[in-house]
Amino acid sequence: MPQESLQSSTQAGPEQRAAAPDWRAIREHLESVKSAVAKQIEHYPPPIPACDAQFNYLLEQRDGISAELRLLDELRANAATPEDCVRAAVRFVHSSRFIDADAAARFCALAPGNPPR
Repeated sequence: MPQESLQSSTQAGPEQRAAAPDWRAIREHLESVKSAVAKQIEHYPPPIPACDAQFNYLLEQRDGISAELRLLDELRANAATPEDCVRAAVRFVHSSRFIDADAAARFCALAPGNPPR
């Protein structure tokens, strides 16, 4: 289902495509951050359960990114107009714990009428 909501922007008319945020790029960015965290977890020395703060932090990061990916899909699916898409994407990018300022500026620069903050 997430793929369907991402693909729907490619089925929109030319004016909607021009105004639509690049949901796929935002998703790919979060997926790459999640992958980096997963690699750290994979190569982490065996932790002492519930006692290893760094390992627990990595698990929290992974779970947080997964939650943001679900939210991203939900926002995209619920945006009724191209303007709603842009507003939702800009709000999401600026509220994400896992999208740094440089990436946020790149994503928002692509959104018409929404200069980077």
